[in-house]
Amino acid sequence: MMTLPRLQQHMRSGYSTAHSLVRASHRDFASTSSPQRAAAASEHATPASFIVANAQPRIVSGIQPTGGVPHLGNYLGAIKSWVQLQDPAIQAQRMRGSTSDGQRSEPSGSASHSVSAVSSQPSNPSNSAVDVLYMIVDLHALTVAPEKAVLRRNITDMTIALLACGINPAKSVLFQQSKVSGHSELMWLLGCITSNSWLSRMTQWKAKKQQLLASKSLDKHDWGLYSYPILMAADVLLYRGTHVPVGDDQQQHLELASTLANTFNHVHKSAFFPAPVPMYNDAKRIMNLRNPVNKMSKSDVSDASRINLTDSDDDIRSKLRRALTDTNENSITFDPENRPGVANLLSIAAAIRGETPQSMAEHYTKSNLNMRGLKDAVMELVIAEVKPIREKIAELQADEKAVHRILEEGSHRANEMSRGTLQEVRKLVGLDL
Repeated sequence: MMTLPRLQQHMRSGYSTAHSLVRASHRDFASTSSPQRAAAASEHATPASFIVANAQPRIVSGIQPTGGVPHLGNYLGAIKSWVQLQDPAIQAQRMRGSTSDGQRSEPSGSASHSVSAVSSQPSNPSNSAVDVLYMIVDLHALTVAPEKAVLRRNITDMTIALLACGINPAKSVLFQQSKVSGHSELMWLLGCITSNSWLSRMTQWKAKKQQLLASKSLDKHDWGLYSYPILMAADVLLYRGTHVPVGDDQQQHLELASTLANTFNHVHKSAFFPAPVPMYNDAKRIMNLRNPVNKMSKSDVSDASRINLTDSDDDIRSKLRRALTDTNENSITFDPENRPGVANLLSIAAAIRGETPQSMAEHYTKSNLNMRGLKDAVMELVIAEVKPIREKIAELQADEKAVHRILEEGSHRANEMSRGTLQEVRKLVGLDL
């Protein structure tokens, strides 16, 4: 039997090894470009025997239950892509476009991209359906200390919105994060091999820290925000996720998840966790209608700054007619730097149509549309997109018990899917007796 001093020495040695791995293999991953990270990863790569190269493809992502109904920016920026990823053909296409170095793959026929040696994830060439898991990340929402009644309402509202937008429980697993205890357990286990320097370099943490310092409330909320990326990693790795739909602002967090997967495998000498790779949505960020240099947001005090998914047809027409553009009434070009308002309208139209903003600008120019014509064209596209969602939201709001049953059933499925992961992790760590 190992004596207590020997056990403590063994634990310190194990954690030291893990943290040395962190420093050696990804010393500056948060402050360098992706090609540099790829080169560093190649130099200090996880041994091939500990790399999961042919994991079963699985898509995992989450969304916070923030207050109010999602707006058009939320929908076009993330939710619409989630709905599309329930289609096996689109899954296969997007997986072919995902790379392990965090870069978007080059278009067909262009030069090949660099691939990190620490991660190799499968595509889905057969177009067969893969597991898709979408979670309401209510544990993450606790970092802003919401009122419990407000949090409950937000969870229900977000579930309703996702279902109304097209998330189908028959095609994907929609569940509540806190109902699966494995998220918290795996977060702790991953936290034990996470370097403090990793977390302190996180760009979002630095920005949040400055905000908290300015409001003199850092001591009230610091640990939850600081450790947020570890929980996000656990959210993905608990289901051995291989592909994660993310925005550019979440790339750094996903890199940490990939790093933790490889570090865990190395420390415990097992090719268990696949290192997840990003799946990007090509849609441009949707901006504020009244101030198009800022993104569309629920936090803006002006309701005219955004299109809510519950807005009436008349509300949509009114908001888009008042959308800020510029004085060049007879020219339609996509120039985000010099014509942000026009570019925003083109980005909205492009995201709905599945085109590029540049092609939409050419289309409207050939149609001889002026600025009023552009706004009219965009508002009809938005109305056609939002109307069925608005009507479905109203239908689901009339039967919230059915909505809660869907969430409960999804949480049960997620628990079942995570059980095997936790059993194996406990075994690898040494918690099984």
